[in-house]
Order: sequence, then C-alpha cells, then structure tokens
Amino acid sequence: MGKYASPISRSTPIREILAVLPDAATLLARYGIHCASCTFNVSETLGEGMEQHAISHENTEDLMTDLNLLYQELPSRPPNISISKEAALLLKKITAASGSPSLCAIIIDENQQLALEVAAIHPADHLVFFREDVPDVHIIVSPLLLSHVGGAQLLVKNGRLTIDLPQVTCCQTPTTCNSCRDRGKNKI
Repeated sequence: MGKYASPISRSTPIREILAVLPDAATLLARYGIHCASCTFNVSETLGEGMEQHAISHENTEDLMTDLNLLYQELPSRPPNISISKEAALLLKKITAASGSPSLCAIIIDENQQLALEVAAIHPADHLVFFREDVPDVHIIVSPLLLSHVGGAQLLVKNGRLTIDLPQVTCCQTPTTCNSCRDRGKNKI
C-alpha cells in the first residue's frame, strides 16, 4: 500500500494537518486561514475553517490540492501499526471497564501530541489494525495520520500504553534534498 492520493478533505481536523504537515500553517495563512495560532484549531475541521473564513469554492479546491501536494512530499513510512499482545489486552480491559466497544483511535490531541482515545464510531476513511490473537480490539487511524505514525508499535511500558515511532530518514542526501533542507532536519 502506498500513499493515498488525497488524504486531506474538508472533514480532516486542522490540528491533524498542522501536526503532520508543519509547512501547512504558512499555506493555510496564504488562503486566509490563520489556524496555527487560533484556539479553534483544536476541534475545527478544514471545512469548518474554510466556512468560518468565507473561503470561496475555487479557493477551497485550490487549498485542498495544495495541501495534498504537501502531503505527497512527505517521506514514506510503513503503512502499518503493530500492537503488542499486552497492549491489546490492556486496551480490551480499559474499553470493557468503560462500557465502550474495543475501538481506539490514534489522534492528535489539543496539545498537538499523539494520543490514543476510545472511539465510539469508525469513520469510513480510517484504517483498522488489530492482532489476530486478540481480534476484538481495533486501532483506527486516518490515512493522513498513518503517514506520520506508520511503522509505529503500540506497547505497554512501565504499565502505560506507549506509541513507539521508528525514526524515518527523509532521503539519503539531506544536504541536497529540498524537503530535508526546507525543514532544517533529515528526520521525521
């Protein structure tokens, strides 16, 4: 599975876009959406932000195209998330105690940090990961966020759930790669 052609849509949370695409703040500002510093970006979708700022239909389409082009420049990450058996069993216990289905989402929280939360629904565009030996515990993640956390391992360390992310090098030539140079680093 490669990258998704257009993972950013009107329903994509702005905080997710900003976390995965740091250069998106400048792009959004060019279109009149200054959400990087706005308190509403913690819960607002791209569509809500565009409506709030009265972005025209033409500019809406252009902005989503430009954001998806930024996404295509990201280095590829493995398109999977592995879950340790201990983590799956702990999640099963947590969700059972809360009376929720065994469905958890990897998200970007209001502090722009990766988080795992119990989910009530499974959005159609989200991918599902699970262990075959604990099949009733599902981890869901959006295609955009998977491009940021792909290859992650969900583990239990010191009694706490942890999302371990492998380091991914953008390319083999960070001094000449525009993506690496523009970001000022060669690790994501």
